[in-house]
Amino acid sequence: MSADRVFHLEQALLAIIAVAERQGMAELLRRQAIGGLTANTRWSWVVADHVPGAINEIEIAVQMLRKALPE
Repeated sequence: MSADRVFHLEQALLAIIAVAERQGMAELLRRQAIGGLTANTRWSWVVADHVPGAINEIEIAVQMLRKALPE
């Protein structure tokens, strides 16, 4: 994957979480995303070997935004 694509995906994830945070839904979004990654068999695109890394990236993004966004 190109560095540009990684940057674009990171920006997209941060934007989605920022909107959810503004609407008071970031914690719900985080829990549902992690639950979907770990338990949703309908998400056929999930590769089990990459789930821990994906969950870690979600957690990092949430923490980063909470530090960056004004309260």
